[in-house]
Amino acid sequence: MKNGNNPTLWTEDIFAATAARFDGTLKRSISSVEKHASVERLIAAAKSRGFHVKRTRTHYLIFCSLEVDLIDIC
Repeated sequence: MKNGNNPTLWTEDIFAATAARFDGTLKRSISSVEKHASVERLIAAAKSRGFHVKRTRTHYLIFCSLEVDLIDIC
C-alpha cells in the first residue's frame, strides 16, 4: 500500500478500495494499523462514513455498509 509514511493518506487509501465503495468488508492487521496510523484514526474515518469496525485477536474488520446487521453465528 502506498502512503505508508503519512497516516492520513494511508487511512484514505484504505477507504478508496473497491470493497469500501461497494458495501464490502475490509481487513487490516492490528500491527499494520498501529504502524501506519492509529486505531483512533481508523475508527474516526470509519465512523465518519457510517461504517462499523470490529476487532479480532489479530485484525480490524471494517464493514463498509450503512446497513449492517452483525449476527454471531458461533
